[in-house]
Amino acid sequence: MKVLLVTFGDINNPTNGYLIRVSTIYKCLSKEHEVTVIQFVNSKVDNSKNFINVEIGKNHFSYAIKIVFKSLSSIKLIKSNDKIIVEGSIFLPFIIMAKLLRKRVIYDTHGSIVEVSKGLKGVKNFIFRRMIGGFLDSISTKLSDVVITVSEDDAQIFRRYTRNKGKVVVVRHAIDVENIPFYEVPNERVKRAIFVGNLYSVQNYEAVKIILKVAERVKDVEFVIVGDGKELFKDYPPNVRFVGKVPSLREYYKEADVCFIPLTTGTGVKTKVLECMAYGRPVITTKKGIEGLHDVEKLDGIYLIGPAEDISEYAYLMGKLVLNKQYHNLREYVMEKYSVNSICRSLLLLVKN
Repeated sequence: MKVLLVTFGDINNPTNGYLIRVSTIYKCLSKEHEVTVIQFVNSKVDNSKNFINVEIGKNHFSYAIKIVFKSLSSIKLIKSNDKIIVEGSIFLPFIIMAKLLRKRVIYDTHGSIVEVSKGLKGVKNFIFRRMIGGFLDSISTKLSDVVITVSEDDAQIFRRYTRNKGKVVVVRHAIDVENIPFYEVPNERVKRAIFVGNLYSVQNYEAVKIILKVAERVKDVEFVIVGDGKELFKDYPPNVRFVGKVPSLREYYKEADVCFIPLTTGTGVKTKVLECMAYGRPVITTKKGIEGLHDVEKLDGIYLIGPAEDISEYAYLMGKLVLNKQYHNLREYVMEKYSVNSICRSLLLLVKN
């Protein structure tokens, strides 16, 4: 079978949760099918076999123009494939074109844009996420033959958009646990906390704002923030260290005692939480941070704070926590429920039907 996968970002260099999922999907599909990838990238990427790179820059208006024109210029390519998978409702033009050509479309959602908007304020958020984002999600769901969500919570949201509830299915998020080393926790008390994420993503940006407030209170803990966007924050306490994008996260997780992930918005299953657990690190987070992870709050090493913005509660917890050396239970949870093998089985079965 021939499959066309349409995505945003370079899946050969997965630096965030979205790209990790798409990269995993590509690897799974490639085991049994011929997969061609159209990927829209912000900067020049080397072409490789079966990859078509479309450079779009960083202007949001150019995204729409390039996506529409590329969908029109890809008619022959769409015709030559049996199934079309789109990674997000931003690629609605590809869905429309594929349906006009009578191709089967699979829409992988990653999460509800409207749900993300609920934790944010402002006119821009209301227009672009709640109105435009909600419209794109709704139309993409109605037109697609199958809609994939990462959790049952998300599935319930997308079933509201369609009368055919059965076409919305859950294919869990997954990470390559076997390629993530397990580390013992360095200290009994919290000396260093880590947060990993692209700070240009609104949910990560809002989380870091909370981290900086906590750092002002907890001066004997170093807060290490890893990921693109460190230039967005100019004034911060001396015990906060922004390291930007790094080639490998291993040394940063190895040196950290806990992962501090105070998410207030977002949707879907959070890759950063699963990744942290796989490294054997306890997690301080919110109910939003473990959204879609069933019974994870019962595990030793998962510490929840609510409401999410309660700075004093975070500060108190940081001071009183006594840590174990090893958290094998956290890694075992990820291995059992969110391994790559599990997503491959579900996805390959779905594509065959």
